[in-house]
Amino acid sequence: MPAIRVFYKKIQIKNFKNLPVRGGVLICSNHVNAFMDPVSIQLHTSRQLFSLARGDAFNKPFLRWLLTQWKLIPIYRLSEGAENLKKNDTTFLLSQEVLTNGNPLIIYPEAICIQERRIRKLKKGAARIAFGVEEQGDFKEDLLILPVGLNYSNPKKFRSNLFINFGKPIHTSDYIDLYKEDKVRAINRLTLAIEQAMKELVVHIEHKDNDELVEKLFEVYKPELLAEPGLDPDNLEDDFKESRRIADAVNQLYIFEPQKLETIRQKLFGYILELKEYDLRDNLLTDQAIQNLNRSRIMADYIKIAFGMFVFLPGLVMNYVPYKIAYTAADKLAKEVEFHASINMTIGWFSWIAWYLLELLLIAIFFRSWLLLGICALLVPLSGIYALNFYPFFKKCKRRRKLLKWSLVNKTGFENLTKERKELIQFIRLNLLSPSQG
Repeated sequence: MPAIRVFYKKIQIKNFKNLPVRGGVLICSNHVNAFMDPVSIQLHTSRQLFSLARGDAFNKPFLRWLLTQWKLIPIYRLSEGAENLKKNDTTFLLSQEVLTNGNPLIIYPEAICIQERRIRKLKKGAARIAFGVEEQGDFKEDLLILPVGLNYSNPKKFRSNLFINFGKPIHTSDYIDLYKEDKVRAINRLTLAIEQAMKELVVHIEHKDNDELVEKLFEVYKPELLAEPGLDPDNLEDDFKESRRIADAVNQLYIFEPQKLETIRQKLFGYILELKEYDLRDNLLTDQAIQNLNRSRIMADYIKIAFGMFVFLPGLVMNYVPYKIAYTAADKLAKEVEFHASINMTIGWFSWIAWYLLELLLIAIFFRSWLLLGICALLVPLSGIYALNFYPFFKKCKRRRKLLKWSLVNKTGFENLTKERKELIQFIRLNLLSPSQG
């Protein structure tokens, strides 16, 4: 689907080969971003995926029809009314039928869609469905359970990144003997195995108290880790591994050395507060950024901007309206942040197509030139894509110019801030990661 490739700047996938090319497979994924989650996985396979979705999305007849066409099956939670829970019996039967017929089914065993960097304690529905399929097939199916981790750099944000991490399949047959002896123990053990596998595939912050700390460490310290030899800051797998290192280290310190973690928190947040006071970004104070902080680099930026504006401005003008419509609609319609990206992408895609066709129609009516119509048909999307990539560069150049001006006016303040950053990085390096971790 082109829309999701535009919405996210980069989507990278690991171990996609673990998804079988045929046969039933139960895909167990974390649930971060409403309908973006199944669409992101479907994007990379020609196989038709079925997926469970929250039951309240099926309340209206048109949506029920549309979601059914998209192969979504309703699953009901207690928050959607106790009277609806009985409908889950039908959901479980449908899910087993989908798998028995050799189709992939995505299920979200946490039973909640929430934008957090953690795997919550899993419900037992995935294991029950898997064993239900085995019972139907007289325990000869060996249904595969495939854990998946969806890692968004910022789930809501337009032009952020997504790393899809496929794990090793879990064989339901490994638990059949136990299931025949003790169904409850088998369900519990398989559920725990799925949970542990999913935790390995995401950046898992054990305690919610550390969410903001980890995000700030990503902002300030992760670029230092990614600058190490052999790592590529633009490679989402490398980014994921270093994110895991930071989150795992915080999890460990929170348990074994809470005072050390609190000292890191205080120093880091103090530095972040100073950046806010000066309206600065940390990425402009790295060693490499400071090396580029000179008048010749600023002049080079101005030259690139001057030439780039000739493409950026037409791209902005011709594509801004659907972009604005989508964001405004998402802000108003998304009652929960988890639905913001789904609404934004869907409305943005349809409104852009309508706007694109309207522009071409107006050009055809007023200019009556096939040549001009063809040029504009190519120029609108291409200049729009250019504008998406040019705008972040433009903003970074403005911040770099502002920092250069401030460093010249307040040289002492600039030197003190850069010194403080170096001391902070050194402190984090010595206290966050153990020697064995690097």
